[in-house]
Amino acid sequence: MSVGNWAVVVSDLPESLGRTPISPCRVSRWFDCPALVENDANLAAVAEHWRGAAQDSADFIHLLIGHRTGAAVVLGGRLHRGRAGAAGEIAGLAILGLDGTDRTALRGGDDVAHVFTAAAEGEPSAVERVHHFASTYALGTAAMVLTVNPDLVVVGGGISRAGETLTGPLRRYLEDLCIDPPEVRVSELGVEAVALGAVRLGLDRSDRDLFEFPSSYDPSVPSAVPADRAHTTEATSASS
Repeated sequence: MSVGNWAVVVSDLPESLGRTPISPCRVSRWFDCPALVENDANLAAVAEHWRGAAQDSADFIHLLIGHRTGAAVVLGGRLHRGRAGAAGEIAGLAILGLDGTDRTALRGGDDVAHVFTAAAEGEPSAVERVHHFASTYALGTAAMVLTVNPDLVVVGGGISRAGETLTGPLRRYLEDLCIDPPEVRVSELGVEAVALGAVRLGLDRSDRDLFEFPSSYDPSVPSAVPADRAHTTEATSASS
C-alpha cells in the first residue's frame, strides 16, 4: 500500500528469529530507507481510533484475533505500549489457551466460517463451540477491562467477520465477569486495519518531523518489538 511518499509493508517474520529485537534501525537497513516498527495489534487499534469503530472512544481495548492473537490498549486517546511494548500481550499467558488450541477447538474439523454460519442459524454443536471460544477470550479480556476500565472493546482481525455471532456471547461473558462492563463492537475495518494503522503511524511521524506536531501514536523513541509478538508491521518511507 502506498500513500504519497510512504509505503506500508506487512510481513510475517520467520519464527527462527525468536525473540530477536526488531528495531527501526535494523529494518531501515533491510529496506534501505527510514522505517518505523510496530506490532499488528497496536496498529489495528490506531486504525480503529482513526477511522473505525473506536473513533468516539478515548479509552478502549482492541482484540486482534486471526491466525494469532494480540490485544492493544488505548488510554486517554493515546496508544499505551507499556515499559517495553508488551502491553496487551494476553496470548502470552499460557493458562488462557490462546496459543492456537482455541481456534482448533472452535473448528472441530470444520471451516471456521462454516462454524459461525451454523451457530448463527442455531445449530447446537456450533453454538456450543462459539460460546466456548467466546468464554476463553472473555477471561483475558476481563482481566484487562478490570485493570483499565475502558469504554469499549473492539473485536478485530479475521474473526471479526463473525460479527454479532461472536460479540454477543463475548459481551454476555464480560457482563458476568466485569464490575463495569464495556461496550463491545465488531471492527469496522476488518483485515485492513493493520495496514491502515501503519499508514496513520507514518503520517504521524511525517507531521512530527516536518511540522513538529505532537502524536498520540508515534513514540519519540520507538521500542524494539520481539519478533514472536504476533505479526510485525513495518511502515517504511519510500524516500529518505
